[in-house]
Amino acid sequence: MAGCTGTSLEEHAPTGDSADALGLTPQIVNGVTPEQALQVGGESVAFTELVEQVSGVDVCVCFQCGKCASGCPVSYAGDYTPTQLIHAVQLGLRDQVLRSKTIWLCSSCQICTTRCPQDVDVAGVINAVRIIAQRAQVSPSVSSVPTFFRKSVSNIALFGRMYELGLMADFKVSSRRFSEDLGLGSRMLRKGKFSLLPSFRGSRAARRIIRRSRAIERTS
Repeated sequence: MAGCTGTSLEEHAPTGDSADALGLTPQIVNGVTPEQALQVGGESVAFTELVEQVSGVDVCVCFQCGKCASGCPVSYAGDYTPTQLIHAVQLGLRDQVLRSKTIWLCSSCQICTTRCPQDVDVAGVINAVRIIAQRAQVSPSVSSVPTFFRKSVSNIALFGRMYELGLMADFKVSSRRFSEDLGLGSRMLRKGKFSLLPSFRGSRAARRIIRRSRAIERTS
């Protein structure tokens, strides 16, 4: 698939007042204008194509309507809205995308994907960008999130399902954020939201699934 350059980008990207209204002016790329980005050439196109290959999503069909951003419950916390992030992928702005907070703060709630009139799987694109960032060994802008992901997988591999109390204890030790959310944890424990003792039912099956997934990752 071709990157979103030249005719492809012109067909799908907003221009003039519509782009300004969506907040897609050059500041989203840290001083690099869209025109300058398009002149980068091969490297930018290669990144766009890589995202499309990993996600299976044609980001070029996004025309920046902003519906994904208006429905995103965590857009206030990120550095880019989903709309801006997709635009940056279209422009091939590798560093801005891979080093953004937004890709790690995304909760994968799928609201952006379900709201898209072009059927762009925005959440899938963000997940693909996370994978690319990890493979490229780019330091995450929110380091606690990939740590939590790794601990979650280890927890499921050990117990066969999520043992929340053990997961949080492991995460707290790794992140050294011992006092954070203690009040919330206590309230959840009193309401029976956490099980004090783990169950190992299904642990072997979970480990087989994880081993197969890692084998696929190594060959992909």
